[in-house]
Amino acid sequence: MGGPQTRVRELQSAEAVRRTHRGESLFAPAILTRLVHHFVSAPNPSPRRTTLGGLTGREVDVLTLVARGQSNDEIATSLKISVKTVKTHLTHLLAKLRARDRAQLVISAYDSGLVRPRVAGRTVQPGHSCRDR
Repeated sequence: MGGPQTRVRELQSAEAVRRTHRGESLFAPAILTRLVHHFVSAPNPSPRRTTLGGLTGREVDVLTLVARGQSNDEIATSLKISVKTVKTHLTHLLAKLRARDRAQLVISAYDSGLVRPRVAGRTVQPGHSCRDR
């Protein structure tokens, strides 16, 4: 069986599960902020720009709103189209970008540079760090 160190790790793991269940972060807010800033401002070591050249203008509009977290209903309202039309655009986007789900569409939007991460309500500009203020 394990010694005192094993017991400490078990207690720490249990506490991490309890904190996560309560909706708390496993990191102190200051550390989490630094991690996010570092991740967002770090250059992509292997750029894999997804090309969006084969998309229609409306498909790009839908992809942008999907990447910003909007639901089908919200996209329909924003673009003044029906939900069925939004779903048709999503089907086309999935096929054209060879994505298996909505999450991969979001990844494609970020990889292509169509949308950029937001930090504290600001959009991070390419080549700028979150600390550049």
